[in-house]
Amino acid sequence: MSAPIPRPRPALLAGQLLFGTLLVACQPEKVSPALPPETTVGANQAGCLVDGNVLIPRNAWGRSGTSLAYRLGTTAASSNFSLGITDEKSQDSALLLIEADSMVLEEGKTYPFSLSAHKGVAQGQYYSPDGQYRTQSPASGTLTITWLDRQANLVAGRFEFVATDRTTGRQVRVTQGRFDYKSE
Repeated sequence: MSAPIPRPRPALLAGQLLFGTLLVACQPEKVSPALPPETTVGANQAGCLVDGNVLIPRNAWGRSGTSLAYRLGTTAASSNFSLGITDEKSQDSALLLIEADSMVLEEGKTYPFSLSAHKGVAQGQYYSPDGQYRTQSPASGTLTITWLDRQANLVAGRFEFVATDRTTGRQVRVTQGRFDYKSE
């Protein structure tokens, strides 16, 4: 006569099922970064899409990787704007740079980008291991100031541009760019 087959205990089965479920549920999920919402509250955030991929500022520890310098003067000599976005957590650590040197920025105005790197123009640049891309004239992009408060030192806006690598002729498309900052 053969030995009886032991029946599994319900408590043991439930424990194994629970353990298996927890194992699957606890696998680290790769979360793609998302663009921040467009705000006008001094949220100290920025982001854009580069060829459809999200670029948000993060340093190696996940904190903001934004470099922002601006003076919201009332004369060209007392005004400048420079926004740098880099994601050091990504593999290519690309840098996006928007500059408006010696321009009096005004709320509600849109400024076209130029190739010239001189005072009084706005321009966009994108640096990656694949190349150095710059805006070209005419009409290669825009910077729009959606909110500006000189007293509180707050600035928010949008940007988009197409930049070209002069050596290879390749282009990158920067779309849905946004920023919202309050300088201390």
